Amino acid sequence: MHIDGDTYDNLEFDTILKSVSLLAVNELARQRILDQRPVFLKKQIETMLREIDELKEIMVIEGGFSLDYYHDIRPILHKIEPFESYLEIEEIQKIQKFIDVGNTVKNQISKFERFQLLSSKTGMIEPFFALTQQINNTIDPAGQIYDNASPDLKNIRKEISHLSKQIHIQLERIQKKYTEHLQEEYITLREGRLVLPVREFSVNKVPGIVHGQSATGQTQYVEPMQVVSLNNEMQSCFQREKKEIIRILKNLSEHIRNESALLLNNFDIVLHLDTLQAKTKYAVSIGAIAPEISTEFIWHIKDGFHPILLKKLGTRAVPLNLDIGSSFHVLIITGPNAGGKTVALKTIGLLQLLLQSGFQIPVGEGSKFPVCREIYAIIGDEQSIENDLSTFSSHIMKLSRIAETFAQDSLVLIDEIGSGTDPAEGAALAITFLEKFLEQSAVTIVTTHHSALKAFAQKTPGVNNGAMQFDAESLTPRFNLETGIPGSSYAFDISRRLGVSESILARAGEILGGSHTEMENIILELSAVKDAYEKKLQTLSIKESEMQGLLRLYQQRADELKKKKKSFERDALDEAQEILKTVNRTIESVIRDIKESNADRSVIKTGQQRIEKLKNNIDRQLNDNKQESKSIKAELSPGLLVKSTKYGLMGEIIQILNNGNDVELAAGDKRIIIPAADLVVVQTDHVKKEPAGDSYTGYTSQVLNELDIRGMSGEDAVLELAKYLDHARIARWKEIRVIHGKGTGTLRKIVHNFLKNDKHHKSFRLGNYGEGDTGVTVIEL
Repeated sequence: MHIDGDTYDNLEFDTILKSVSLLAVNELARQRILDQRPVFLKKQIETMLREIDELKEIMVIEGGFSLDYYHDIRPILHKIEPFESYLEIEEIQKIQKFIDVGNTVKNQISKFERFQLLSSKTGMIEPFFALTQQINNTIDPAGQIYDNASPDLKNIRKEISHLSKQIHIQLERIQKKYTEHLQEEYITLREGRLVLPVREFSVNKVPGIVHGQSATGQTQYVEPMQVVSLNNEMQSCFQREKKEIIRILKNLSEHIRNESALLLNNFDIVLHLDTLQAKTKYAVSIGAIAPEISTEFIWHIKDGFHPILLKKLGTRAVPLNLDIGSSFHVLIITGPNAGGKTVALKTIGLLQLLLQSGFQIPVGEGSKFPVCREIYAIIGDEQSIENDLSTFSSHIMKLSRIAETFAQDSLVLIDEIGSGTDPAEGAALAITFLEKFLEQSAVTIVTTHHSALKAFAQKTPGVNNGAMQFDAESLTPRFNLETGIPGSSYAFDISRRLGVSESILARAGEILGGSHTEMENIILELSAVKDAYEKKLQTLSIKESEMQGLLRLYQQRADELKKKKKSFERDALDEAQEILKTVNRTIESVIRDIKESNADRSVIKTGQQRIEKLKNNIDRQLNDNKQESKSIKAELSPGLLVKSTKYGLMGEIIQILNNGNDVELAAGDKRIIIPAADLVVVQTDHVKKEPAGDSYTGYTSQVLNELDIRGMSGEDAVLELAKYLDHARIARWKEIRVIHGKGTGTLRKIVHNFLKNDKHHKSFRLGNYGEGDTGVTVIEL
C-alpha cells in the first residue's frame, strides 16, 4: 500500500486539509487533520463516513452539537507524574474546563440514542463528578483558593486579617504625626511589608527601615519602627498560608494524577469529536455525501465536483460524470488546451484521497467508489534541477517507478503522458506503459494530445477514449467529460479565432497532411452525432417514463374494471332474470284466465293486450338506452368535462373525431383518444382551466401520478412540488414521479433536499433504467 508525497502535492490534498483544519477548535485537532492520510480498509472508511452522517444530522437537523474551546491537558498531566509534584491553580482550572467540555458533549449526544456510533463513543466519557466537586469547593471562579478549603487556611487568613487591621491603625497614627514629611497620604506595600511614602529630604525625620524609592527618587518607602514586629508576624502568616495552599494543591493534584488515564481517554474522545466536527462542517459547506464503497474496483461518479473549484465557482462549477473499471480500465482523455482535462484528472484523484481519509465528498446520490491500495498522480511539468533532469527525464523516471511498484487495485493518473520529447517516440513509450498498467488491471486515466493514443484506445480492449466537450461554434470549453469518442485539439480553429491568417493555416494543413485533417473532421462529426444522440436519448427517456406512467395508470384502471365487471354482469343477470320472471308471470296469468273463461274471445283479446303492453315496455327501455347513447354523442363538444366509464379517466374534450364516434381528451398534460360511447358528461357547461402554474393537472379533481418541473427556478419548483404532493395524497396515489431532468443536477438536489425534510412520504429514489434514470425521482407516498 503506497501513496507518495508527490501525489498529495499534485492533487492539492494538503490544501483541502488546511481548509478543514481551520474549522477545528483545538490546535492539536487541527494538526491531526493536517496529518490525515488515507486508510485501506473498507469497513474503517464506512465507519468514518457514518460518523459524519450522524454528526451532520445532529448539527443540521437536530441543531444539538457545539464544541467549546479546550486546552491540551497532556503536558499538564505529564507535569504531575513525579510524586509530590503539583499543579498551579490556573492549570487545575484548565483541567476543570476540559472536564466540563467533555460532559457538555456527552449530554448533547446522549439525547439521540439512534446515533449508535457517536453515542457509544461519548458514552465512554468519564464525568468526574467527585473531582469536579472537589475543585469547585477549593478554587473560586476568579482563581483564588477559598478560605474554607481547609480549617488551617481559614485560621491563618483570619490572623492575617487581624494583623492587617492593627498595622493600618498604627500607620494611620504615624501618618497624622508626620504629615508634613509624607509625599502622599496613603499606605502601600513594598517587599511584602506595609510602608509609608516619605519625601526624599525627610527620610531621617521618620524613624524606620527604608524599602526602596520611587523611579524619580523623590519618594522613599519607609517602614516605621512601630510596625516592624507586626509586619514580621504578617510575613510569617504569609509563609504559613503559602505552605497550606501548596498542601491543598498537592492534594488536588493527587486526585487528578489518580484519574490521569481516564482524563487522557476523555481527551482522545473529545479530540476525535473535534476533528469530526471540522470534517462535518466542511461536508455541509460543500454539499458532500458518503458514496457507496464498492467491493469491486470500479468507479461510478455522478455529478462529482473538485472541492476547491466548487468553493470558488459555486453553481458555475461543472460536475464530472464517469464510469470506469468495469467495461474498461484505461481512459485516454483528449481535447483542447484549457478544456478541463487536468481538472478532470485531479478531481478523480482528490475525491479518492479524501474518501479514503474519511471525508465525505461532493458527488451525487448513487455514486460508487472502490478502495485503492495505491494511488499515483503525475501532473504538471516538473524538472529536477538538483539531479539535472529535464521535464521528459523526470516524467519517464516517474512512469518507470510506477511500472515497477504498482499492483492490482491501483489508481494511476498521468497528465500529458509521453510529452516533452519527439511525438512519435513519446506516444510509443506511452502506449508501452499503458499496456503494462492494463496487464495488472490497474485503473489508469491519462491526458494527451498524441493522435496515436486515440487510435490505440479505439482498437485495444479495456481501453477507451474520452473527450472534454468543446463548443465548436463559439470555440469555448464546456468542461464536460464524455467517454467513447476521442477529442479534438481544435488547434486550427482556435488559431483562426486568434487572428492567424488563412494562408498560414492552409500551409499548416498541407504540412500536416490530409489524413490527419480527415481524422479530426471524423472526430468532430462523431462528437456532433453523439451530442444529438444524447439529446434524443434524454428526450426518449422522458417520453418512455411518461409512457410507463400512462401504462401503469391504464393497468390500474383495467384492474378496477375487471373487479367491477363481475359485479356489472351479476347486476345485468339479476335484471334479466327479473324481466323474465315478469314475462313468465304475465303469460301464465293470461293462460289461466283463458282456461277459466273457456277461451272466451274477450279474455283472449285482453291477454293479447297485456302481453303486447309488456313487450312495448321492454322495447321502450332498450330504445331509451340507445337514445341516451345517441344523445350523449350529440351533446359532446370541445370544452366539456367528461369521464371514461371504462378507464375512469376524467378530462376536457379537445376535439371530436371520426364523425362523432371518437373524441380527443386532455387528461392533465396528456392527450388521449377514447370512444364517444364510453363517455359520460360530468359538467354540462364548459370547464374553466386552472392557472398555468398547475402544470401537473388540468383539474383539481384529476391528478396524474407525475409532475414535470423542468425549466423552473428552485423556489418555483419547491412551491409546485409541495402543492402537487398535497393533491397526490388526496388522490391516494401510492407512487408518484417528479421529472426534474438530468442537466447540472441542481433541480434534483433541490427536490431531494425538500423530500428529506418532508415527513409525509415513505421513501424516494432516482428512477431506474426505463423510468427516466437520473432525470426522474420516484416517491412512495
